[in-house]
Amino acid sequence: MKNEVSPALNDEEFRKLQQEYSQRSERFDVELLKIPILESGEKLIVLTELSEKSTGSIIIGDIENTLIRETLGTAMMYAAEHFNEQGLVLKVESAYRSLDEQRRRFIKRYQSMEANFPDKTEAELLTLANTYTAGIPILAAHTAGAAVDVTLLDKNGQLLDFGVPYNYGDIESITDFPHLSDEVKQNRKILKNGMEKFGFVNYPFEYWHYSIGDVCAAHLTGQKYAKFGPVNYNPESNKTSFPKITNAFYTFFKT
Repeated sequence: MKNEVSPALNDEEFRKLQQEYSQRSERFDVELLKIPILESGEKLIVLTELSEKSTGSIIIGDIENTLIRETLGTAMMYAAEHFNEQGLVLKVESAYRSLDEQRRRFIKRYQSMEANFPDKTEAELLTLANTYTAGIPILAAHTAGAAVDVTLLDKNGQLLDFGVPYNYGDIESITDFPHLSDEVKQNRKILKNGMEKFGFVNYPFEYWHYSIGDVCAAHLTGQKYAKFGPVNYNPESNKTSFPKITNAFYTFFKT
């Protein structure tokens, strides 16, 4: 992908950083895949219903799908109140996703990488796509109801400057990417500190992605196992089931 956001870097420097961070992401995922899952069976709750009972102001961008594990939902409400006290409003961009939805998102991301990097191999494209949209089910915390994508709005309802848009698929999305303005760095720090205050862990390659209880959170907090794995939710029956973790959950979705 062409460097359009970091003018301090020439194209060659930018490409080298892309390669470096891609390798970091791949090594990071190797460590995550070592974390076993001991599913707790904690229920999913509806975030919109929880927010109606909360004193904190929160905006939910995707009202069609606001399921989340109860632990995360409670923590979200505390985080919302915390940000309100700073004159900010937490916006939830995405919460639970079914495995089918995650697969569709990954395929879309893969196709984007394929278009932007026509010279890369399939293996390289899979790795790139997986950095910004998890393509291995065990890494996709959204399918476990264990992750939220969030941003922040100011008191006038304007999005804070995070450098690049939510879900942007290149290295500027990395939370601590060094070639950003001081304002952007500060805004990302405000978001990160506020979410971490209530138990969330940031996935370091996406400034917007926070989780509790998944393999990423377990790895970064030194836990021996994750307590939340992929969940199947049937909206027609309102039933939740926890699939048996097989080898298929450790391989890429078929593109």
